[in-house]
Amino acid sequence: MASSFCLFILFINVKRFIKMKKSEYNKKVDNFVKIIKESLDKKDFETYNHAVELFEDTVSVALKQQEMENEYKGNNFGILNHIFESELPELFKKDRKLVGRVMRTIKEDKNLLSQFQFYNALRGYNGITDSTSFVKTALTLTEGKLDKKTIKESNAKLAKLLKDNEIYPSDKLSSEKRRFFESCNTLLTKRENLSNINKLSDSLMTVSNYINEHRATNPDKIDLDEMFNNFNNTFKDKLNEDERSLVMDITNIRNKDADTKREKLLDKFKNESLTEIGKLLSVTEDSEEIDNLKHLEEQIQGMQYSSETIVRDLAKLIEICDVLKDKD
Repeated sequence: MASSFCLFILFINVKRFIKMKKSEYNKKVDNFVKIIKESLDKKDFETYNHAVELFEDTVSVALKQQEMENEYKGNNFGILNHIFESELPELFKKDRKLVGRVMRTIKEDKNLLSQFQFYNALRGYNGITDSTSFVKTALTLTEGKLDKKTIKESNAKLAKLLKDNEIYPSDKLSSEKRRFFESCNTLLTKRENLSNINKLSDSLMTVSNYINEHRATNPDKIDLDEMFNNFNNTFKDKLNEDERSLVMDITNIRNKDADTKREKLLDKFKNESLTEIGKLLSVTEDSEEIDNLKHLEEQIQGMQYSSETIVRDLAKLIEICDVLKDKD
């Protein structure tokens, strides 16, 4: 009976904050609670144990969804954009029009676009200059384009678009990355005054340290085992045996022709992706789809070889090429 009481309390607590359609959640849980009660009354413990397992699975799924939805509550552009970018390959397969809508929403709102450009600038930090000065400069250039009176409204608009279309993160943010996004958000949205100097200074230090620790690494220090595993796990089903062999050869930093071979492979997938985009553009009449494809085309055309980002760039291109071929 104590076990049943605990389940009942859990059920009540979950129902207080889980927001789902009755047919999807409440109806299931109500049914499980009824079965649990009836099986206990009949001392049918086999049915009871089975119902408890199903009940707990249902609650676990609902709790996870609530946890994912909580990411939107802060209206933090960095987190929202991270979610969008993380889910982009899957979204591109399911609904390219939605991808276009999100991208246009960012491009057409000066607050969203300015924040996007700010994060892009931080990603490009290479360690040559002082990281704190770099962040200050990026912030100064961004603040001239931001309207801090409406920035929260802009972020809320993007959050609503993602949430309404059920674009949820697949994985939880690390505490380090979350603190980075929260600190960036503080710098971008808070006005400087005497009462928040400490908070702004702490945020500046956090962002500065983060980009300094995550700047492009020296290619001589690349972890070969990690590179091998990344390629093997990601591309084993997308490349033929010759291509996989070539990739493994290219990831060998000791290979004297490594850079040349890497650049050729990058160009190969760039050209394949651009060819597939050209095919789709020739048969597509939908204006949203055309805009989306042209934006992707511009991104791929702008990709330049870098020994420091080659693994990530190849991963992105192979994924894009694979998706585009599925759309033919």
